[in-house]
Parts: sequence; structure tokens; C-alpha cells
Amino acid sequence: MNESPTTSLSADAAAFDEVVGVVAGWCGAAAPFGLADEALLSRIADAEKLGRLVDGLRVRLAGEVAERSRAELGDGSLSRAQNFTTVP
Repeated sequence: MNESPTTSLSADAAAFDEVVGVVAGWCGAAAPFGLADEALLSRIADAEKLGRLVDGLRVRLAGEVAERSRAELGDGSLSRAQNFTTVP
């Protein structure tokens, strides 16, 4: 079954919202007070894994923005289309 880009984007947004909810719940439950040493160290390892995944996504997205904002694209570049024509 082929999905339209809009349907796919909507599904991605819904999935992202669900993941954010799960992570937010996990973060609230991750309060270090009262955790045994082993559980605390396990939570730290889990948080580091999540951080690496998010950092990797952030880098890939920034690279895509840079690619779509190349000067060679002129007025069709992402940055110019969004009125980000100078770097502060």
C-alpha cells in the first residue's frame, strides 16, 4: 500500500508524539531518589543510549538543512525560502 507524503508525515508525527510521551513518562519515573545503585546505573546507561540516538538524529537533520540551503540553489534554497538569508 502506497501512502501519500502527507499521510506518511501525519503518521510520523503521531508516532513521534507517542515516543515523546513514553520518554517523558520514563523521565518522570527515572527520578534517582530511592533507586538502588544497580537501577541508578542502569538508568544512566539507558539515558546515554537515548542521548546518542537523539544526537545522531539532530546531526542528520542539520546536515539535511545544510544540503538544502546550499548557496548554489539560489532563491530555491530552504534557508532563503524561509527568509534565513544571513547568519547572525
